[in-house]
Amino acid sequence: MKIIKSLLTVISLGIMLNACTKFEDVGSGLVDDGKLQIITDTALDISFENIKRDSFIAFQNAEGGTYSPLQHLIARFQDPIFGEVQYELNAQLVPGNSYNFEGASFDSAFFYLAYDSNFAPYGNYEQQQTIDVYELQNEEIPNEIYTVDKFQKGSELLGTLTFYPNPTEEIVVDSSETLYPHIKIPLNEKFGEKILSLDTTVTNNVIDFLEEFQGLSITPREGSFDGGLLFTLNSNVTTIGGVELHYTVEDEQKTARLNFSSSVPHFTSINHNLEGSIAEDYLETPSVDPDYLFLQPGNIGVKLTFNDLSNYQGAIINNVELDWGIAGHPTDDTTIYLPAEHIFATTGDELGSRNVISDIGQYLSDNLYRTFFGGVRQENEAENGAKTSYKMNITHHFQRMVDGKVDNVIYIITTPQDVNRIRRSVIYGPGAEDPLLRPKIKVDYSTINE
Repeated sequence: MKIIKSLLTVISLGIMLNACTKFEDVGSGLVDDGKLQIITDTALDISFENIKRDSFIAFQNAEGGTYSPLQHLIARFQDPIFGEVQYELNAQLVPGNSYNFEGASFDSAFFYLAYDSNFAPYGNYEQQQTIDVYELQNEEIPNEIYTVDKFQKGSELLGTLTFYPNPTEEIVVDSSETLYPHIKIPLNEKFGEKILSLDTTVTNNVIDFLEEFQGLSITPREGSFDGGLLFTLNSNVTTIGGVELHYTVEDEQKTARLNFSSSVPHFTSINHNLEGSIAEDYLETPSVDPDYLFLQPGNIGVKLTFNDLSNYQGAIINNVELDWGIAGHPTDDTTIYLPAEHIFATTGDELGSRNVISDIGQYLSDNLYRTFFGGVRQENEAENGAKTSYKMNITHHFQRMVDGKVDNVIYIITTPQDVNRIRRSVIYGPGAEDPLLRPKIKVDYSTINE
């Protein structure tokens, strides 16, 4: 936690406010020039705290709402700051038709996943990677699933693929056909025989089918996968995805499909193992003045507490800006483990209270919140201080805190909900040795002297 001593600089200008990003002369004639003061304050009583975050919803098809992700991350790596990170895809699949497998013999089967070509692969991905496929074998797969939920899977391998990621290059079939970039995981005979053993009463009914075959878990292999890759299920982008099972009945070759569906669970399970990491040290032994702050999707955020806002009672808040420098931690490598492109501010960080602050919320419908709130990673031109930073405008929310309409707390996080974010950031904290690197705040406000 950090206490920043009080410093006031008085600017004698007869200007009123623009409540978003800069001043605008909208009413200087309403009061006498000698009574209106515009004041800039750059030192407030603020506490900074690294916190463990609550879990995300990974899939939901229940009375409380619906959430069926169109993208899934598969990742595994050892982060130099945050420790072990693992994302794996678990998916229930539904038959694409009513299949009769009587007398069928297995030929081959493949699990297809299409790359999200708009996603920049993460970490040390430019090397040989191995993905394994197992059968989900949980007692029950609920309709509301969280990223930290654990599910049982079989011990026997159903498929594996060793490959070099190439998420942007289309696959050439022949001179007249190309396919969207994807991976094709061969599935073995054990998988094929299990599906072909199901009779029509099972394959014709989704509920019965899922009772017999709960789904597949696609897992990055320990020691043979390093980095993160994103795959898409968006049918507007590609129709590639799911399982193709090739079989023969009385010398006739046939194909059955098992598809992803928004009505049955497909979800990302995330494991953040902080044990022995630098981030764990800061969480376990918090400092009054931490020299570093940590942001990691679905795991770590920063809580800001504005301890004393009494100086602003009755004032009009014109503009409030935060400036957080992205740190060059001595053990980090931000060329491989890239910082988050943008960050958010919320009023809470528990499920049900993870609401963005009003400076974001009032512009969400028009998708203009980045224009007004900011929070985008940007380069700094100054020779001193952090080379890159996040600048955030919290004017409207700050006014609400001053007026007592909301608690004097803000949570800074990488994303409120999206389970497919993986970039994390290390921020210079209030205890940084160089004062130019510490988090900055600037409050412009108006008062009237009677």
